[in-house]
Amino acid sequence: MVIGGVLDDQGQALAAEFGHAAAFVRNDVTSEADCAHVVDAAQNVGSLHGLVSNAGITQHGYRDRGENA
Repeated sequence: MVIGGVLDDQGQALAAEFGHAAAFVRNDVTSEADCAHVVDAAQNVGSLHGLVSNAGITQHGYRDRGENA
């Protein structure tokens, strides 16, 4: 499993919970190169079976840092 995100510490901690079954890759979904890197990382550990993207923008701005709306 490959976990991507912009919150490095949290992403690495989550990947560590899964042990050798997961890796964290820094990924800013606004960067095409970052997204390609995540796909490459997934293909390096097997194949890409699914992708979940929960990044989004609210009327108050980006919600990638855990602030309350």
